[in-house]
Formats: sequence, structure tokens, C-alpha cells
Amino acid sequence: MATAKYTKGKDGYFQAKVWDGTYTENGVKHRVTVRTKKSSRALEEMVREMEEKVRNRDILKESKASVQEYARTWLEICKHDVELNTKAMYRRIIDVHMDILKSVPISSIRKTDVR
Repeated sequence: MATAKYTKGKDGYFQAKVWDGTYTENGVKHRVTVRTKKSSRALEEMVREMEEKVRNRDILKESKASVQEYARTWLEICKHDVELNTKAMYRRIIDVHMDILKSVPISSIRKTDVR
């Protein structure tokens, strides 16, 4: 006999934390709580749907930041501990090669644009 993947909590809900495709300010994955009173199987379906939406990028946080601004933020958050010369290299790449993208909002970029 198969066992349930999720167990019912004291409040009568089945719940799971699922990554919503975004990150917090300090670079940690932002997770949302998915809950249902139906069953463990129903919760599994909800989690699967949410993961599919994230995979297909259907859930997007609208942002007015440009691609170049996002790259600068990425450099400050994700690459804060690299050597000075490496940071200078990244800054040069962002300033020179991403200059075309300084007016393009990050939310309007598609996979084909990157290619």
C-alpha cells in the first residue's frame, strides 16, 4: 500500500513550501506556502502545477528594472566575495556589452532574445 507524500497538520491542512521562481534580497530562493484541506494527492497536484509554471516561466514578477540594472544588482549580491579584478571584469562586461540593453525591461526578455 502506498503512503501519502504529505501528512495532515494539526490544523487539518496539507501544506508544502514551493519555490515561486524569485529570490529574496539576499539571494535565497523565495518560497510560498501551498495549502489544501482535500488530500495529499491534491496537494501533490498543486505543487506539480506550481513547479510547471515556474519551469515555463508563467509566473513572473513584473519589474521595470532594465537588464543592465539587474546585472549590476546580480554583481553586488551574488559576486560580492570575488576578487577586485574579477569584479572589474564583470563591471566592464556589464557596462560595455550590455549597454544595448540599458533601456530594455528585464520582464520583457525572452529566451530567443538571449540567444
